[in-house]
Amino acid sequence: MNFTELINARYSCRSFDPDRPVEREKLTACLEAAHLAPSAENSQPWRFVAVRGAEQVQRLKDEVIGGLVPNKWAKSAPVFVVLCARPHGIAKLGEGIKEIPYHLMDCGSAGEQFVLQATELGLGSCWIGWFKDKPLRQLLQLPRAWKPLAIIALGYPAEDGKRPRRVRQPLNKVAFEDSAKQSWEG
Repeated sequence: MNFTELINARYSCRSFDPDRPVEREKLTACLEAAHLAPSAENSQPWRFVAVRGAEQVQRLKDEVIGGLVPNKWAKSAPVFVVLCARPHGIAKLGEGIKEIPYHLMDCGSAGEQFVLQATELGLGSCWIGWFKDKPLRQLLQLPRAWKPLAIIALGYPAEDGKRPRRVRQPLNKVAFEDSAKQSWEG
């Protein structure tokens, strides 16, 4: 599929086939795609922890997912990938001067490349931003310098899974030309 088809095919999958495991080769391809993302000063601040062992996956579902926002749908995912940031180097210095969190933009780019690769490989994915930080850190033995940003649920979409209708604001409400007062007219 071409790029336009790929970005149109990608959606937040919230119904996975729990009996169909994700092949290691496909997970590796997703990690490789993420690893190739651009980053400020080539700092590569992302760290990924793939959670795929049955016991570890179950503990993540029981101890980390949920809370105020339960995300019950995530319980059907067979694999989770935790996206962490580890800002360092000259990019971290630049962040302090410019007050722009470059490492967060870089990690977002890497995460999006991960989920786009997953889509191309026939996998479903969904970003999870609401999780219990302390139990996650303990479960995965994360170094103090790593900041967990998101968990990506990953697996094959369930046969009965319905693709949600994608609602977007009109382009002329979010894009502008020459100034913020001139809406984009495409």
